[in-house]
Amino acid sequence: SAGLTEPIASFFSTWRWGLAAWAVLPVVAAIPWILARPQRTATAAAAAPKASGTRPALRDLIKSRTVLALTLFFASLSALAYIAFGWFALYLSDLGIASHVAGTMVAVLAGVSMPVSVIIARINPRHYRLVVIVLGCCFTASLAGLALAPTSGTWLWMILFGIGNGLFSLSLAFIGMRARTPETTAATSGVVQGIGYLFAGAGPILFGLLNAWTGGWTGSLVLLFVLVGLTVVSGIAASRPRFIDDDLPTAPEPAAQHGVAGTS
Repeated sequence: SAGLTEPIASFFSTWRWGLAAWAVLPVVAAIPWILARPQRTATAAAAAPKASGTRPALRDLIKSRTVLALTLFFASLSALAYIAFGWFALYLSDLGIASHVAGTMVAVLAGVSMPVSVIIARINPRHYRLVVIVLGCCFTASLAGLALAPTSGTWLWMILFGIGNGLFSLSLAFIGMRARTPETTAATSGVVQGIGYLFAGAGPILFGLLNAWTGGWTGSLVLLFVLVGLTVVSGIAASRPRFIDDDLPTAPEPAAQHGVAGTS
C-alpha cells in the first residue's frame, strides 16, 4: 500500500483514493481470521497451556539491559520503516523523480524486505550478530547513496534499504529467544512493542520537522544515520546469548527454559 499510494492518487487525481488503498490489505487479512474464529473458539479452552510461572513485574523488566537492547533494536528499526514508507516517495519526488516512479520504488523497498525476513529466520542463531552488522551496512550504503547520488542509483538504494529492513523479523524473534518462560516472553513483548511503537511513531514526525526547520533534507538524513547506528549497536547487544530471566530478581530454573539463545 505504501508504494501504491502515490500512483493511485495520481491516476484518480485525488489523494483520497491513494489513502483508501491502505484499507484493502487489512480487509483481506481479516477474512481468514474471521473464517478460522469458530474453530479457534471451540478448541481454545482445551489447547491453552497452563501457566508455568509468575509474570515478571514491569519495574524489573525495564531494569534489564537485555530488554533495553531489544526495545531499542525494535524501536529504531520500526522508525526507519515508518520514515521510509511515509517520506521516501516525497523525498525522491522533491529531487525530480516522477511521483509514480517514486511510489513504485517504495513498493520495491517493501517487497525486498519480505524474502530477506524469511531467509534470516533460517540462519543459525550463532550468526545473528554478523547478520546485524551486514544488514546494518546495507542500511548505511543505502542512505549514503540517497544522500550523495539520489537520482543515479535510486533502485539500488531502495533495494539495499529493503534488505536492511529485513532485520525487523529478527527484532521480533529475539523477544522469544531471550526468555525462558512464556510469561517472560509475553511481558517482554508488551514492553518492547509498547515502548518501541511509541518511539517509532515519533520518527516520521521528527523527520518532517527537521526538513521544515532546516529548509532541506540534510538534517532528516542525519536522523536516519543515527537510527541505523542505534539499530546496529542495540542489535549486537540483543544478539548476545543471555536470557532476560537472568536479569530479574528471581530467575526461573534452567529446566523451565522456553527460548533458545544463540552464541555470537
